[in-house]
Amino acid sequence: MDQYIQVEKHGEWLVGRFLVTRVIEPGELGDELHAIATHSDCVKLILNLSGVKFISAAMLSKLFQIRKVLEEKGGVFRLCELSPDVRKVFQACRFDRFIDVCDTQTAALEM
Repeated sequence: MDQYIQVEKHGEWLVGRFLVTRVIEPGELGDELHAIATHSDCVKLILNLSGVKFISAAMLSKLFQIRKVLEEKGGVFRLCELSPDVRKVFQACRFDRFIDVCDTQTAALEM
């Protein structure tokens, strides 16, 4: 299986960065993200989307599911460094009302 997400530990946070620029179907990437979120070490997760230029509605739905998984175990989920096009999609779908979106990774870690 290919790796689609690079994960680093920053204190009590896990920070994931997508290794793809276009996220059309969640598929294996979604499975990898779910495995990260459900792992016992993952309570606080930030996804840095700086390299993502396009994200589909199906992946937005998967991100919403990840938020729910983390909330159910008392965790926190944030996104950061969205490209202008991805940010527009989030705002148009009003996902930014349910998922914290920060301009920078540093801001997400400190929020």
